Amino acid sequence: MNLGEVAEGEHDDEMARSYYEEMLAIARAKGMKWATAQAMFHIGNVAFRQHDYVTAEAMYRESLASNREVGSLSDVAMLFSLLARVDFSQGNDEGAANFLKESLRFSDKGAYIEANCSALETSAALASAHGLVRHAARLFGAVEGLCTSLNPQFAEPFEQERYQQAIVTTRAQLDEATFNAAWAEGRALSLEQAIALALEDSDREEGSEPS
Repeated sequence: MNLGEVAEGEHDDEMARSYYEEMLAIARAKGMKWATAQAMFHIGNVAFRQHDYVTAEAMYRESLASNREVGSLSDVAMLFSLLARVDFSQGNDEGAANFLKESLRFSDKGAYIEANCSALETSAALASAHGLVRHAARLFGAVEGLCTSLNPQFAEPFEQERYQQAIVTTRAQLDEATFNAAWAEGRALSLEQAIALALEDSDREEGSEPS
């Protein structure tokens, strides 16, 4: 696993995937459930970056089942968020929204900040894609306040370029004062408040967004 992480740090996804696949084979042969779940998690991450969404989804789903079995709730919360990213990247917004709700509802079981930040990032991008721009601006502000500024090690949006473009798109649909005010409101939220905001009905029309 460590060698895979080093390879990832050097942006060598092919080598990283090779290490993680070897890790998975060893873990399965030895009956090491947690290591098996971690190997599938890492393979899924590499596959996602390579836009191999079929493999990413399969690995995430298997890892989710394994982590449920061993009782690793923080990993379960993260995997729901990662499955949301896979669906969102493939245009399945309804599936993404459902997975995000599952991830965020784990806040009742523990403050899993890395999983929460992952889910908030995707929730913001999803809201922007649906034209819920004030809602999206608040969520982007919450990510800035809770994840990027206070916890920079967690500031790894699912696709950096796409995430930044979602911010640009949101900003373009609001006047500067409105965007800045919404961003500031989001940035001032606590983690619990940000999660509640992300869990609001994503099906509402832009015109009925809270002012």
